[in-house]
Amino acid sequence: MMILIIPIILGAAAVITAGVGVAAGIDGMSNMEKAKKIGKNSESKYKKNL
Repeated sequence: MMILIIPIILGAAAVITAGVGVAAGIDGMSNMEKAKKIGKNSESKYKKNL
């Protein structure tokens, strides 16, 4: 009986880990978009002040 529970526990851990990875990826993409906007804004300010 205990042998049948171990794969279920491992499967649940894998699903949780995948979910955390997806959430981190989405957060990373959001941060990347913010960084691009900041970079473009800074570049345009720099070019205006040359």
